[in-house]
Amino acid sequence: MGQTNLEILQELEEIRDKIADVVGNAKLPPQIEISESEALVSKINFNNSTITFSQKAYYICKSFGNQKEDALAFILGHELAHYYNSHNKLGTTCQVYGFSNTSDKKSEFENEIFKTIESSADIEGVIYAYLAGYNSENIRADVIRKIYEDFKLNDNSPNYPNLQDRLLHINNAEKELSKLIPSFETAYQLFVWGEYDDAINIYEQLINKFPSREMYSNAAACMIAAVLNDQNNELYDELKNYVYPLEIDLRSNLITTRNTPNYGLNRFSQKSINYIRKAKMFLKKAKSLDPTYIQTYINEAVLMEITNDDAFKTALNTIKELADIKNSADLEINYNLLLFINYHRNGDIKKAEEIFTKAKKINEQNTFIKKNQHLLNKGFEKNKNDVGEPVSCEKIKLNGQANQIKDIVKNYSTTKGLTEVSVNEGQYIYLSEANEKTGISENQLKIVANENKLKTFISISENYKNTSGKGIKIGDSIKTLIEKYGEANISMPHRTGFLYCYDKDGVTFFVNAKQKVESWTIYESYSR
Repeated sequence: MGQTNLEILQELEEIRDKIADVVGNAKLPPQIEISESEALVSKINFNNSTITFSQKAYYICKSFGNQKEDALAFILGHELAHYYNSHNKLGTTCQVYGFSNTSDKKSEFENEIFKTIESSADIEGVIYAYLAGYNSENIRADVIRKIYEDFKLNDNSPNYPNLQDRLLHINNAEKELSKLIPSFETAYQLFVWGEYDDAINIYEQLINKFPSREMYSNAAACMIAAVLNDQNNELYDELKNYVYPLEIDLRSNLITTRNTPNYGLNRFSQKSINYIRKAKMFLKKAKSLDPTYIQTYINEAVLMEITNDDAFKTALNTIKELADIKNSADLEINYNLLLFINYHRNGDIKKAEEIFTKAKKINEQNTFIKKNQHLLNKGFEKNKNDVGEPVSCEKIKLNGQANQIKDIVKNYSTTKGLTEVSVNEGQYIYLSEANEKTGISENQLKIVANENKLKTFISISENYKNTSGKGIKIGDSIKTLIEKYGEANISMPHRTGFLYCYDKDGVTFFVNAKQKVESWTIYESYSR
């Protein structure tokens, strides 16, 4: 039995919203309408900001079974790439772009621009869909072939890319993804493990290719975390215990008793000053791309607080307003925690305790509340949270792979079996080939190297049959994970689930939306 147009529309709107959230653009997502045309696959109309999606195209995607949503996201991502990149303003008079065998005739000049734009939309669309949680890698070419065949798209049309051109676009998109995705995932892992400088370098390179609000905000959060952990700052010895609700990381510890007037930036190192200035610029850019992206406002308030900026109260009031509008308990906690830290740093302990008690009543299990609880104890001392040397138990199950990695990374250069992605001068990410015996899938060994140090990440894939060092296997519940490893040192959202980081064990688990362990990554750092 087929779906009704309303049911099809609801499915498409859900995928559209996920992709639009990743893009992070101030433009409202386009409307979607369903068409029964036998000639049209899909199109974006800039005149009325509407994507038209055909029933026939929907059922082609449905034929791909459990990858139906991946196929739909592949097509929708293409149209959304047209929309968010304003392709109607790139040298053509065309206001409608889409898959169709009735494309309007164009001049030779416009035709060349049009084909370039289609190639760009193919590449950007694939990236959008992937970052939204959809992966069509193994079906993209088949989806395109089936669309060209079933819709009888003219393979020799002067006004539209032929099948071979289209497949070439997809191949180019996959090459771009092969560089973008490992860099994106590695930056996130580096952030989790407190390797902020390396993470910042990668995020800045990613911004050049994918300048989304998330990239700008993540890069700024990295810079803020780097400032908080810079031992060359005059304030460092004073700032050791506060845990700010920084939106991407929980490793940011600060404390001070502030009995001085506004000190500006003169008590920070030059490196931290540079990060502070750049973080402000990146947060401003993130807000311009999407004024509704809440993480940006939280990170901005954290930055204003640690630098004692006069704009802190304004930033804090914005969070309060957002908490009230969205009726969000988490935002209310963030507001109160920032206010609590500000009072505590200024020496008003009584008021700080009052605010903290208020936050605790909202949710005493909140990670930031638990990590700041010690500040209310007299004579408190810093809770050390150093990563230290990861234990080896997580590597025993890899059948000697860890020793092979150590041999590989001694030489800081590409080796047979590794491909290289340059991050910037003097820094690279090396990717391994597939290793079926150990269950380490393609591109899952990542090595980040620079002149002083290198870091390795071994990601266990879904086909790994053994267990982790403490007995966790793929598919175990979050409850089982906590029973065997305890509470994570750090937990934070990641694409379609959560990351749980265990410092002492040197391992990060990825738990999907169904609260099941989907994979894990082993981390280790080597000095040259």
